[in-house]
Formats: sequence, C-alpha cells, structure tokens
Amino acid sequence: MLEQCLGEQQETQDLLVLTSEPVDSVREVFHQAYPSYSGLLEVHSLAALVDFTLPEPRRWPLVCVLRPGLAADLDKSALNRLLALLRDLHADRVIHVENDANGWSLADSLALGFSQRTALEDGGSRLLIFEFELRTYKMPPDWLNAKHWANPDLWGKHRW
Repeated sequence: MLEQCLGEQQETQDLLVLTSEPVDSVREVFHQAYPSYSGLLEVHSLAALVDFTLPEPRRWPLVCVLRPGLAADLDKSALNRLLALLRDLHADRVIHVENDANGWSLADSLALGFSQRTALEDGGSRLLIFEFELRTYKMPPDWLNAKHWANPDLWGKHRW
C-alpha cells in the first residue's frame, strides 16, 4: 500500500509521515519498500501531535498522512485543521490516505484543495488516496502572461 501511495519516491527527498499506525511498523515497511532511500525520514504518531505542533518547524518536500485503519486519534474537524496547516505551511506535496469507514469523503478533500488519486481495496475496506501538490494546484490561465500586457500592438496608434 505504501508503494502505491508514494509511487516513485525520490531517494534523496525528505519525507515526514504522520500515522495512526504503530510508528516502528510504518518505518520498517517503508525501509522494506524503499531499501535504497537515503533522505531524511521522520515518522510520528498522529495521536502524539499536541495542538498540531510538528517536531521541527520546517518545509517538507513531501508529507504523508496515513490513516488506513479505523482511527480515533483525530476527529474530522481536527484532521481538517491539520491537513490545512500541512498544505499551507509545512509541505510542498501532501498525500493523505484515509479509510472510507472513518467518515472522510471526496467532498471533504475537495474542500481543502486535494484531488483523489486512487482508491484501493484492502482487506474488505476501501482506502482513499488524496493528493495536494502546490506546484500543480492552480495552473495559470492563458491570459496571464507577458505577451499581451499593455497592448504592445496599440503602441503609437492611440493616445491614452
């Protein structure tokens, strides 16, 4: 599941994983899936986050929030706040894995600017994978470019 979630993980890209699963098991599964990974890997429990203060205030290239089981660590509004904080201040790319039995829906993710990447069947439950990437969140429109600014074709034709 982790490989399908992260896809082609860059070997030097730092990664922060926030999970409702046991931290040591997630770390072990990650190292089995990506044996040549040499970047910084930090794994923290969602339940251990107090007032959403991350261990180190920095900007991460990738943050993965894993809640594949029935998680009682955060309610829906707290998870909304956490994802918004990660998206706005702490990450260039956020991947959120959620069990559909937790009450999370596509509308909840769309409201935060996430898009649904895929859905997986995992032992009778359905896992939803959502992604937010700052670089591709909003593509600039066609008219927003320097080509037609100040109407260069009208220079010398009209007096303003």
